[in-house]
Amino acid sequence: MGAKTEREREYIDALMLMYADYDKLSHVQRIRLFRDAQEKIAAKYPDDDEAQIAYAITLNTSADLNDKAYAQQMKGAAILEPISQRQPRHPGVTHYLIHLYDYPETAVKGIDAANRYAKIAPAAPHAQHMPSCRYCCKSPKLLDDNFLAIRRSDRVLPDRRPLPSAARSAAFAPAAARAPRAATRPHRPTA
Repeated sequence: MGAKTEREREYIDALMLMYADYDKLSHVQRIRLFRDAQEKIAAKYPDDDEAQIAYAITLNTSADLNDKAYAQQMKGAAILEPISQRQPRHPGVTHYLIHLYDYPETAVKGIDAANRYAKIAPAAPHAQHMPSCRYCCKSPKLLDDNFLAIRRSDRVLPDRRPLPSAARSAAFAPAAARAPRAATRPHRPTA
């Protein structure tokens, strides 16, 4: 792959660590090598928000899932929070904050980002679904967000076979059981 700048070469080389030696190294080993390379890029370009953003999300994807202090995830969020203040409509920052806080103990910290993300990318089904992740199935908002995501998905991907009504109902049945008020009131589209 031809890179036009040294920075491009550094990003390509970092990403290649995910694919090199795939037959010898585990996914965990490769993602941690990628994280370490992204950390070097972020350190080399401290004023480059995109370098910081790219490093921050690798802290989530390479985290030890047995670490219940979520040290890497909180480090990533600490990198992104100031960027989010400067660029509140940056879709990557907002999306990655949601994922960095995507644990029961930290989910409440991601509510602002999740609500913003739905407004930043109103045509994206995934963005419409993301706020529901923060409410942990305890709010009527859960159903509203997921139904909106399905409607957006139908609009964005009109050629795909739509989910049958029964399947859609089954998909939301567990959430409806935990949020009976939302399940019994008529759904009114918000968009």
